[in-house]
Amino acid sequence: MLIQHILTDQIFRAVFPNINFHQENHLAEAIGQLEKTFLRGEMRMALLKRLEPYFAAIRRTAANTITSAEKQDFLKQVYEDFYTAYNPKDADRLGVVYTPSEAVRFIIAGCDWLAQQHFNKRLADSGLDILDPCTGTGTFIVDLIDYLRGDKQALIRKFDGEIHANEISILPYYISCLNIEQAYYEATEQWREFSGACFVNTLENWGFQLKHKGSVSDLFGSITNENQLRILNQNQCTIPVILGNPPYNANQKNANDNNQNYLAELVDKRIKDTYIAESTAQKTKLYDPYVRFLRWASDRIGEQGIIGFITNRSYLDSRQADGLRKTLATEFHEFGLLI
Repeated sequence: MLIQHILTDQIFRAVFPNINFHQENHLAEAIGQLEKTFLRGEMRMALLKRLEPYFAAIRRTAANTITSAEKQDFLKQVYEDFYTAYNPKDADRLGVVYTPSEAVRFIIAGCDWLAQQHFNKRLADSGLDILDPCTGTGTFIVDLIDYLRGDKQALIRKFDGEIHANEISILPYYISCLNIEQAYYEATEQWREFSGACFVNTLENWGFQLKHKGSVSDLFGSITNENQLRILNQNQCTIPVILGNPPYNANQKNANDNNQNYLAELVDKRIKDTYIAESTAQKTKLYDPYVRFLRWASDRIGEQGIIGFITNRSYLDSRQADGLRKTLATEFHEFGLLI
């Protein structure tokens, strides 16, 4: 975590020299205090020396990024390259992969159309909260802001309390906050910290159902009081629209690999009680991260809502996923696919 914090400090200074993100973001400020406590003197100097070739390459490339779109693309590339090189297992576990803008825009527009058809509301309307539960570098929320920018007042209202984004890893969390705040500034000419960003493992966060205990992860929730308040606030909201690109294990070898992805006991129990209980297969194991996110999102929207996900396609025709398909047909009035 501290290495990612230091990396982003150097990167952001190079890409956005006029923004003091690490001094202004509540979480970055708190982790900065940890850095001062645990990474000092010769240890810090030695680390920075080892990272200097990487920083030098970043500074050279950042000097050629002019437009906001170029800066955002550069940050996304840094994120993907960092995880692929630094920790390939994390890259697989977190589903570090580029999401084409065309796919993102299609899902946003599709959710808007479905909201009109079923709720007589637009995404820009009040009372229609939107969540990206695994935001990565913030691609979906950035494109959502661009989609809503035609109605400036509606965008300001949505940004102030009806748009939410969760992330579990510090590097993409930082990048997503900066990308989202930059997109908002370009749309409104106002700079605000994105208060809808939560540093939390979505799959562990069941605080929206009071019958569950452990609604806020002790690790993520208690890093700052502000982060804990944001999570609690999100849990109190009715969220009828959930969209995003959940991670999935493209190179999964066995179920044990998959079970290492998240500590998600509650969502796994829900999968067992629904998707697996409805399956006719003898050995059904459906704990791929995208299945977990689908189960979590289905419970989160409650009795009515819309889910717009990019997913693995294996559940469409595999024998083991027959219970998942049956449950989706039972729980949803409509289920659309674009293959």
